[in-house]
Amino acid sequence: MNKLPFEKRRQILHLLVEGNSIRGTARLVDVSPVTVLRQLELAGLACARFHDENVRGVKARRVECDEIWSFNYCKKASVPTAKAAPSDAGDAWTWTAIDRDSKLIISYLIGGRDAGYAHEFMQDVADRVANRIQLTTDGHRPYLEAVEGAFGADIDYAMLIKTYGETADLGGPERKYSPGICTGIKGRKVEGKPDPRSISTSFVETHNQKMRQHMRRFTRLTAAHSKKLLNHIHMVSLYTVWYNFVRTNSAVRMPPALAAGIADHAWSMDELVRMIEAEDAAPKKRGSYKKTAEEFKLYQCPISEGAGALCRTNLAWRSVIGAGYCTNGVSFLISRRIRDRLSGIVAREAAKLPAPQGFGRTDAQAASRPGDLVWASGRYFASARRRE
Repeated sequence: MNKLPFEKRRQILHLLVEGNSIRGTARLVDVSPVTVLRQLELAGLACARFHDENVRGVKARRVECDEIWSFNYCKKASVPTAKAAPSDAGDAWTWTAIDRDSKLIISYLIGGRDAGYAHEFMQDVADRVANRIQLTTDGHRPYLEAVEGAFGADIDYAMLIKTYGETADLGGPERKYSPGICTGIKGRKVEGKPDPRSISTSFVETHNQKMRQHMRRFTRLTAAHSKKLLNHIHMVSLYTVWYNFVRTNSAVRMPPALAAGIADHAWSMDELVRMIEAEDAAPKKRGSYKKTAEEFKLYQCPISEGAGALCRTNLAWRSVIGAGYCTNGVSFLISRRIRDRLSGIVAREAAKLPAPQGFGRTDAQAASRPGDLVWASGRYFASARRRE
């Protein structure tokens, strides 16, 4: 098995985080698009694990959260008529939490926009901060219960509610691509004693623009959108570590991780690639294509019993990647190749048994489709809950 030279790997990853598409990167570096996707996968897995292990104990004072829209394979409205659309086709929302002072990305999650995803996202944010924070979100209603469930009363929380009107000066096609005019802003205190002067989502919304600039698959009105959800996840994971540890933020004049005290120096792109190479296994001769029994081993779920229990565990990153599903208190670690096939089986089995109780979400919050794959800051979550 041949290993790509260090310089080419560095060029590929640097071009990807600077807003180039997969095929554009392949043309510039003179490699196959398959090679670019393979490097993206390796980098995404390594960066997700690095973020999960190192971005913890963040001493933030003011945190802002928001969601940015994108889509996988096709838009949600086109899924019923799309040809061979995968089960995860449609909207892909990326939730982000930004430290307002250091500009650090504390947490991110890719999935839907319902109460279940909000709960998982806020729980992950709460696990990564080291002190009481002032939190500001937009008026998205699922935040209310999610923040209360994750932080309780140990938070100063406010919502910034904006109202929009139509763009009156434009008509015809131009109106479709123009944002509505903001006609009013109202700060709403929800918990604790938030400082009215710090109730803002401006910084996280500015970061949304950076995400669209630096990740080509977020750019609207192009054919560069994600065709596979896992590739979308890998790109966000790579971008997050690059943004936190390598990219110099103009507001703080250093990488956000250095400003937040997580890193002791500003990383170079070479250091990021070496970290990824250290995570990657040494090249070896390809073995049999036949899956071994070890790859489909059943692991007892330590969280809860009952079909659909949320499997919250770090998965193996090499031979088994994809998702963990829980049925009858046993979590199945499955390969990516058969993930879509097994998701239907798990959903049918989960529908035969009573819904789980007592872990995180309530039945009312379990709005995800059976078999949905959730990604939160370097960890996979899979929901096999019944559809009510």
